[in-house]
Amino acid sequence: MAASCPIVPTIAPTVNRASHKSKNDPDATRLSELSPEDKPWDTHGQNSQQLMIWFSEGNYWQQTKSERMEWCGRRLLFAVAREGRHKLKSAQFCRIRLCPRCVWRRSLAWKARWYQAWPELQKLAPKARYFHLVLTVPNVPVTELRATILKMAKAWKKMVDRKTWPALGFVRATEVTIEKKRQGFVHPHFHCLIMVSASYFSGQEYMSAEAWRAYWAKGLGVEPSTLTKPYIRAVDPKGGVDAVAGAVKEVFKYAVKGIEMKKDDRGEWVPTLLEMDRQLKGTQATSLGGLIREVFRGEEEVSEEEMLAHTDDPDFEAEQYWEYVWSFVDRWYQRSRVLSKEEGEAIEAKDSARSEKKERARSAEAALRPDAATKTEWDMNKLGLELLKLDATPEATKRARRKRAEKRRELEGEL
Repeated sequence: MAASCPIVPTIAPTVNRASHKSKNDPDATRLSELSPEDKPWDTHGQNSQQLMIWFSEGNYWQQTKSERMEWCGRRLLFAVAREGRHKLKSAQFCRIRLCPRCVWRRSLAWKARWYQAWPELQKLAPKARYFHLVLTVPNVPVTELRATILKMAKAWKKMVDRKTWPALGFVRATEVTIEKKRQGFVHPHFHCLIMVSASYFSGQEYMSAEAWRAYWAKGLGVEPSTLTKPYIRAVDPKGGVDAVAGAVKEVFKYAVKGIEMKKDDRGEWVPTLLEMDRQLKGTQATSLGGLIREVFRGEEEVSEEEMLAHTDDPDFEAEQYWEYVWSFVDRWYQRSRVLSKEEGEAIEAKDSARSEKKERARSAEAALRPDAATKTEWDMNKLGLELLKLDATPEATKRARRKRAEKRRELEGEL
């Protein structure tokens, strides 16, 4: 076990709930009581603490992750308005792929990204439609997880490269579920938000669940009957950006399911969880494509700043700043102190400087963005380069084959 990992109970102790203050009580100190909408901090904090303990039972690198997770969300700084509304201003995140706290904050950040990108998406494809697609493969032993995800990624690329690919853009996230019935088995699958033309659902491009299964099976090189039908749910176009942003949040909702499973099952499935973490190393968590990749500039990872502030509230006026600290024993966030006036002014000054810097960066990016004529010229140059590559490919392939044949003969000669 990592030396700095605290000894904490795996099950929260019995607490006399009546002894805690209500939301309207001025002496209340628990975050979820003072700000009920921030209750997920407690829920995800409990799951993160449990994962931290289990990582401490793993190899050296997992013990290192356990140490990092000790400080993930350990201290939260909120701006508090007169009416009691809370707005997160500062926190430290471990950014570990499976950390429930970080997964939750990433999903909120992606939802916020979508609101920010919506005007540009509307400009590029104002009548585009969206749907949530889940592609699966049969459950596999956890020791085969990495190979399976890499195979799925290759199959996805084959689908996207086909001429019949119907999407204008996509967002794809990898999720893994631990199987409850068979020890040591996991269920990898892709959650995708697909962007299609306005005519997709009424035209020849439309693909049913059965058609998507056949499309996916061809990419994998398997029979469609070996796969379950994909889950498909269209996003209501009347819902506008709210509906699409909600679907994006669902796509990024989990990295892995199973951390919230019953604690008395830990002896059976925790080794599977630890091996799954090792297998996920080197696999891609997020992928963007088409118009969506263009709008998001290919940024597949959210920043720590994005994980902090996922909503814009211009009417929010901070009256005080409160610090909350995670209690490993109680497994909830408790108010630690109220910051002084000087500390609050320093935070406001830092926020103002950061906002000015972001605005300057946006202005510089807009100035560097090419106009339509320049972009067309760039695209034509890129197309010309691709054609040159195609012309050179046959001869390059022949040379590569000759080299491989010579190497094979050398090896055969040594044998």
